[in-house]
Amino acid sequence: MPARTAAEPPRDHAARALGVPTAVLFGPTDPALHVAGPRQTFVSLGLDCAPCSAHGSRRCPLGHHRCLRDLDEERVAAALSNVVTGEGALG
Repeated sequence: MPARTAAEPPRDHAARALGVPTAVLFGPTDPALHVAGPRQTFVSLGLDCAPCSAHGSRRCPLGHHRCLRDLDEERVAAALSNVVTGEGALG
């Protein structure tokens, strides 16, 4: 079954509309401002400094962008695997 990761709203919305299992990555943006589809999960590190803005920013106010830099592929792959099997879907 096709699945994808999305870190950009247009791709996230398209995947939700098409019912594609998706792990949506959140770094500087607030996942609480978004609604997960039935085959989506949100992936975030939950750092104290995040979210730093409602819609993200190219520049990290603290200069490190750990919210995305430290989001490792194992965490993303596990979240995507869980949503594909139906174990990690939020919606």
